[in-house]
Amino acid sequence: MIINPISNFIDVKNNMVASKEILNKCDKKLDKLTFNKTFSESLDLLDDDIKNIQMKDLSIKFDDKTILENINMEIENGKKYIIIGRSGSGKTSILNAILKRIKVDDNHIFINDMDINSIKFYNKLSCVAQNNSVFPYTLRENIVLNNHYDENKYRNILEICNLEHLDDENEFNIENPSLSGGEIQRINIGRMLYSEKKFLLLDEAFSALDDNNQIKIQQYILSREDLTVISIEHKILPEVIKYYDYKIEIQDKKCETTKI
Repeated sequence: MIINPISNFIDVKNNMVASKEILNKCDKKLDKLTFNKTFSESLDLLDDDIKNIQMKDLSIKFDDKTILENINMEIENGKKYIIIGRSGSGKTSILNAILKRIKVDDNHIFINDMDINSIKFYNKLSCVAQNNSVFPYTLRENIVLNNHYDENKYRNILEICNLEHLDDENEFNIENPSLSGGEIQRINIGRMLYSEKKFLLLDEAFSALDDNNQIKIQQYILSREDLTVISIEHKILPEVIKYYDYKIEIQDKKCETTKI
């Protein structure tokens, strides 16, 4: 089943309108792919911020293999959730189901009490995954994209994400950007923070960071009461875990949510 290519195009589509050439390429690719109602023009645009997400008897299958079975849980506004489980247990599948990157039947996932198959909501959330990239622009353009430029806000994000040492003006070469994996990941996190989306989906978003950067950035994100966070993590630092409200553990195709 094709997931990653679709995910990449969706992320670019959501985050970037500054480059017509890249968007045109994405649109051509999207036109060749068969989607369900995700991209239907008839869907209603979600006006409010995401207040909650509910999953009711949600099951996810790839071909004939059941990944998750009869999942029931609620994501509350302003809370921080960490998802744990062995590799292949279905952690990323939960995020993909929310993002409609994989097909989910009606009446199983609801946002603000509305079926996700009846609404468009990508402008209300931001997603950072493990495999990130930079665009062939400057550092500032990579972070700000099409948003209004605010110097103080931009400089504050550079400090939070430890990117102050990078040159603001040189454009990145996407074939050889001369950036470490951690720097690329921090640029993507900075882009997410600059967008000021209040609902964050993080799939191993800190995996390439050293402990100091991971602690600093996660403490900032998790301490903000206005953000709702769902984060998949393999490496859980004791300095960070205390900032989460709930742990979602996936085992044997089931999810168990416990308060931390």
